[in-house]
Amino acid sequence: IHASDFMLSCQLSPLGRIEQMQRLTTQQPQGQNQFQYWQQFICDFCLNIDTKQLNDERFFGEVTACALEPVEIATIRSTPVSVQQTKAHIAQANERFFKVTVQTDGVGVLRQNHQEVMLKRGDWVFYDSTEPYELAFPEPYEQLILKIPAAMLASQIPMVDTFTAVRFPQD
Repeated sequence: IHASDFMLSCQLSPLGRIEQMQRLTTQQPQGQNQFQYWQQFICDFCLNIDTKQLNDERFFGEVTACALEPVEIATIRSTPVSVQQTKAHIAQANERFFKVTVQTDGVGVLRQNHQEVMLKRGDWVFYDSTEPYELAFPEPYEQLILKIPAAMLASQIPMVDTFTAVRFPQD
């Protein structure tokens, strides 16, 4: 499966609600290794990242996503994993974007630019696609992710680069 097969343009109703989203879950593949299936999709969707399962328990993962061009929106939830984007991955990318991530359940740790932040339910953070990063989820988690072109976000938030890997708490 490829991200291009998964991502759909969201259709908005006359009231501005998203009417069409695509869902992918590791419950779908019959007879496949659930984590390998997850790696194939997530690595493609997130543009060249590595993922590792953090325990030996049965793996579960789910992504619900759509694109409201030029922004992509996704909800991701899974059992414990780590995610890493390296300089080698970045060299293969062709567009700079920011991810705005809201931790909606569980906890996560983001490391980028020599900073480390712990995200709890309701916290949110920016991270930059042109800098290496690592995310770790030691327990089952859920996140809402907005993938926004850098130029678009920078036009709305001056000096957005200074806010990467900074935790914005829910309260």
